[in-house]
Amino acid sequence: MMIEQNKYNKMMEKVKMTPEMRERIIDNVRIQTVMMQQHKKKKSKFILKYQKYMYAAATFLVLLAGIITAQYTVNRNPSENPILSSNNGSNTGSFGLNEYDSLAELKTAIPFTFKSVTSVPFELKDTTYSSFSNTLVQIDYIGATNQLNLRTSPNKEELIGDYNTYSQIDEIEINDITTTIKGNDGSYTTITWKQDGLYYSLQFDQGISKQQILQTFRSMQ
Repeated sequence: MMIEQNKYNKMMEKVKMTPEMRERIIDNVRIQTVMMQQHKKKKSKFILKYQKYMYAAATFLVLLAGIITAQYTVNRNPSENPILSSNNGSNTGSFGLNEYDSLAELKTAIPFTFKSVTSVPFELKDTTYSSFSNTLVQIDYIGATNQLNLRTSPNKEELIGDYNTYSQIDEIEINDITTTIKGNDGSYTTITWKQDGLYYSLQFDQGISKQQILQTFRSMQ
């Protein structure tokens, strides 16, 4: 046991993490947790289906942040540490979840120009619009038989949330954009890509055909 502890201590001595890196870990934990709570309140099918995986990922990130930063927090003033001080009132707005009544209102509030879906392969019942810290945009297209979740951000790591395994992963080039579609048994639920400096993710609650998921991608405007 003592040998293992010494190995652990030596390993941790080599870990280098800047305040910016620590803050990014905490940001991602909060993004996933708050977004999950938001959609749980709305009884979103997508979130309810995958919430156990999101809790597991968020827990892992919290533990990782704690392990890596523990050695830096001893005998330090909490106000000097971004993790310990991130819950104070002055920073509340920077981690805030915002909801909007329309796409136009969302686009006005966000500091970058993004595209959104204009056609879905199911009967649309409702659409909700939200953002997190003005760096992550989320739009939910809710139908009676399926649901589509759109996320976009300048930061790729903020699009985490899909912890499924897929038997089919295909890269398809469309108008000089490389898309990645994922699914199982000829049914696809996810398509991701990068365009104009932004990362995009479309996730369906229920699988659809390759043609339908690519048509949804092509409807982005």
